[in-house]
This record gives sequence, structure tokens and C-alpha cells, in this order.
Amino acid sequence: MNVLFLPNHDDNPYQLLLADALESHGVSVSRGSASGLAPVLSGVARNDPDVLHFHWLHQFVIGRTRTRSYVAAVRFAFEVLISKLLGISIVWTVHNVLQHERHFPRFERRVRALFARQCDEIIVHSPAARDRVMSAYDLPDEHEERITVVSHGNYVGSYENEVSRAEAREHFGFGDDEMVYLFFGNVRSYKNVPKLVETFRTIDDEDARLVIAGNPPNDRKESAKLARGCRADDRVRTDFTYIPDDEIQLYMNAADSVVLPFTRVLTSGSVILAMSFGKPVIAPRLGCLPDVLGPKTELLYDPDDPSGLRTAMKRAPTLDLDEIGRQTRERAMSFDWDVVGERTAAVYRSATDDRPVETLLPESDAYDATVRSSAETVTDGGADGASDGETVDVTAGPSANGRNTREERR
Repeated sequence: MNVLFLPNHDDNPYQLLLADALESHGVSVSRGSASGLAPVLSGVARNDPDVLHFHWLHQFVIGRTRTRSYVAAVRFAFEVLISKLLGISIVWTVHNVLQHERHFPRFERRVRALFARQCDEIIVHSPAARDRVMSAYDLPDEHEERITVVSHGNYVGSYENEVSRAEAREHFGFGDDEMVYLFFGNVRSYKNVPKLVETFRTIDDEDARLVIAGNPPNDRKESAKLARGCRADDRVRTDFTYIPDDEIQLYMNAADSVVLPFTRVLTSGSVILAMSFGKPVIAPRLGCLPDVLGPKTELLYDPDDPSGLRTAMKRAPTLDLDEIGRQTRERAMSFDWDVVGERTAAVYRSATDDRPVETLLPESDAYDATVRSSAETVTDGGADGASDGETVDVTAGPSANGRNTREERR
């Protein structure tokens, strides 16, 4: 079976690891881009795929202006239609309900909802994400059988991890007894980093340290304001830059806990990365997080509690973080890429054979661990007068550091 990933990024570990896993299950993966006059059909012509597997959809349908977005969406719909007429199956992994930046959320949501109805199969990474996709795109009940939960594979072994805790702390000048909180990744509005800094500054502990590592906000005013807040507390260290792969281990191994105070989240590669390094995760009880972290949720907090983040950060030093980290890494190890490849290949076969995916999925403890029932619901903030909590009438159709690669998982 031949599958075309759209869009592809060679330096994205998620796609590279998934492609490698699929190869061992009889799936040949080719890669296409979102650039050009007809990127989808160009990829089809070059690679002759049986399945188009879409990942980050916004690159095909969202432009710099509304007009460009409308034109891009119409072009995309035409390319998808032609692909389906050619007998090519459509699979979509929904990584986010909407583009993180949310330039035109109402329009984007409508386009995504229409596209979801054209997909033969949809992949999500947790039961909560499945429920969220159903509600966000207002999908009819019969579409739920097209949505399959396939866990997000781990990053264990994907990055160098040879530096000890002592060596990492010496690199940054941290003492052995200091409590180091780490935020790692691109600083974007939904990651709520200003709130993290504000909360940390209320913690009266001279031995507490906060490290913020990753690209700064794109907005200059927002970036300057955040920098001022960080400079106001000498316990805060900032490295506002892209962190090379071989340096990730320094930050992770120097930290006692990774803090990710999202305001909204569907799937998080950042959490998987922290778990892969055996780090306890402080985060809100949102989206995929309870499912992914499993039983080790001592440091998840109620996102509706104004003091929830502070309470979790204050609680962390009182817990056995080494033991939590060990169990967290074991949990990450269960998200095995071979199992992910097996499940994804089964989804492809279901899409092409028009058979229920359940008949193609053998039992697996690693998989079952990720598909427990979840009563969690997510309310995402929106812009442009829309929120992720509202549904839209899609029956009438639509009214007509910039890389999305490693930064997606950071």
C-alpha cells in the first residue's frame, strides 16, 4: 500500500517515526508539501498513492488574508474531490481543532467540518480528542465509527539523553537542592506562559527556579512584555531561541518538573517529550492529558480554578518526583511506535476496504491503555467572535518562528 503524507516535514520526529513504523507493516510512505499551485494533485501525480494522509490541514486552507483563505479552501476542496474520484482514500489525523494562531477561526472551523465529512477515516490520539472532534465539527453520530484512537508514539531514543542530572545542572549553574520548573517549547498564547511567570513569582521559595526555553512570541509587544516579567525575578532563566536537538537533554535533565499551563489542548507532543525524558508534568486537566498521563495525574489541576496552577507547583516539591518520573517514562514507553504503525496501517486498510476498523485491530495492552473512556470535555477559547466550544451549521457549505515542524511538538 502506498500512502502520501500531506504536508510533510523531514525534521518532524512524529512523521519520521510514524513512517518508519508503517514501513514494517507493509506501508510505503511518500511525502508531499502544501506549496505550489496544486499541491495535493501534484503529490498524487508524482506518487500514485492509495491513501492521502493529511496532518496539519491549515497549511492548505488558511492564507494571510480572508480572500486568500477562501481561494485556498476552494482549491483544496477541488483537489480532494478529484482525488476521491480517482479512487484515493482520505485519512486525516486531527492534531488540533484549529490552527494555533487562529487567524480566521469561524471560517477554518467550517472548512474542517466539511473536510471531516469527506474523510474515509479520522485518527485522533485520545478518547477525549475523539469526543472533541465530534462536537467541534458538529459531526453526525454515524461518523463516530470513522474516528479511531491511535496513541501518539513516544520520543524515547529520538533525542540524545546521555547527560546526567548533575552535569545538566552544572551547565546551567543550578544547585542540587534547587527546585527547577521547566517550560519547553514555542511561546504561544495558548500555552499561557505569562500566567506561568506571574504564578511562579508568587511562590516564596528562594530555591525555586523557572526555566523558559524556546522561541519567543511572534508579536513584539507580547514578547517584550513577557521578557520584562521574567527579568523582574532573578530566579527566572529565559532562553528565547530555538533549542537544537542535542541540547534538549540539558534542559530536561536539569528540571525536576515540566510545566505546561495550556489554556486549550487537543494533543500535545510537548507532554510526550517530557514523559519520554521521565519528567513529571504539571498541566491542566484538559484534552488528551488525563488519557496520556494515565494514573500519574497528581500534578494535573482544574483549569477553572484560578489558583490551580500555583497549587500544583507548590505541591510538586512535596512529592516523590523521581518515582513519578520513572512511572511517567514507563507510561511513555507503552506508546510503542510499532503498535502505532500497526494501528495506523489498519486504519488505512479500513479506509481502502470500507470495513470497520475494529475488525482489523488485534488486542494490545499498549493500545488499550490509551483508549479508556473519558468524561473530560474541553472548552477552547477562540477569536474572531468564535470559540471552540460552539458548533457551526456546515450544511450550507463555506461562505466561499513560522515552521510547523519540531515547533509543533514544542
